[in-house]
Amino acid sequence: PVSPSTPTREKIFSLRELDVEQGSLQLQMVLQKLTSPLVRSNPKILRTMTRILPFLTYGRDSLMTRLVDYFLPFTDWEMFDKTEEHSLELECLCNATESIQHDEEKGRRMKETFSARGIPQGAVVHL
Repeated sequence: PVSPSTPTREKIFSLRELDVEQGSLQLQMVLQKLTSPLVRSNPKILRTMTRILPFLTYGRDSLMTRLVDYFLPFTDWEMFDKTEEHSLELECLCNATESIQHDEEKGRRMKETFSARGIPQGAVVHL
């Protein structure tokens, strides 16, 4: 007999789904707050919020992709040369990538996610 407190495969899978859901909500909330006038007007708050973004993915590929997809529209390098309209978003992108843990598996996967979407390559070509 299995005790109610014994983790079963179904319970573990359900907890993982809950983690992804909660992580997704937390990530979305922080990303939405980046556009808040209060956050935009306070560089320390903005930097702190963007530096925690990679940690809010909890190493989940779907959340890493969501984070990268958020910044993807702001990496139109040709448009950036014409207008600095999205300079704050690019600054946030830089802050977020600076805080990626480079010595861990999750950090490596996060870098691969950014690379798979062509963000670093596009920046290098542009420069």
